[in-house]
Order: sequence, then C-alpha cells, then structure tokens
Amino acid sequence: MAAYLRRDMEDAASYLEQTGNEFGAWLKFDIGQVERRLFEKMLTVADRTRIELAEFEARMHEAQTYHTGEITGPGVLRCEECGEELHFSEPGHIPPCPKCHATSFVRAKQ
Repeated sequence: MAAYLRRDMEDAASYLEQTGNEFGAWLKFDIGQVERRLFEKMLTVADRTRIELAEFEARMHEAQTYHTGEITGPGVLRCEECGEELHFSEPGHIPPCPKCHATSFVRAKQ
C-alpha cells in the first residue's frame, strides 16, 4: 500500500511541476478518472442485472405454463393458443386443448 501511495504522490508532484497547476487541479483530474471508472462498472452491473432479470422472467413464465400430460389441481387453465378454458373440479391430467389441440396452458385469472 505504501508503494502505491508513494507512486501516486510522485505522480502528483511531477504533474504539478510540469504544468504549474495547483494540487486541487491534479486531484480533480484524478477524481474524474475514478468517477468515469465507477460509472463504467455500474453500467456493466446494470447490463448484467437486466440480462439476469430477463432470464428470470422467462423461467417464471415457463414455471407458470402447464403442458398436456401433466397433472393439475382444481381450477381453470386457459389455452395459450386460442384462449379456450379447461375447468378442473379435481386434480387430473391435462388433455390437449379441445378446440385447437395446443398443449400449453396458463392459469386463468379469476
């Protein structure tokens, strides 16, 4: 750590000597670099978060999708293709849609 600090102080002294500027100008330049780097890192995290959120939403949709042959509990399933509703009064196997023969369903909002 001491070596890094020494390097930075020597860099600051060199900058001040070469430019004739004050220490505050060097410090402001250094803070600007830190701000830019931090902003770049935040964008990277935001992009990764956006991708992970989209993947999560896709997994949630798949988890909420019921397929022909699976067992469902009582309630109403709606065909994702044509909107036909299948009513279940007790647990049972999900058949193909009686209207369009599709095999994907979601719970109907009541």
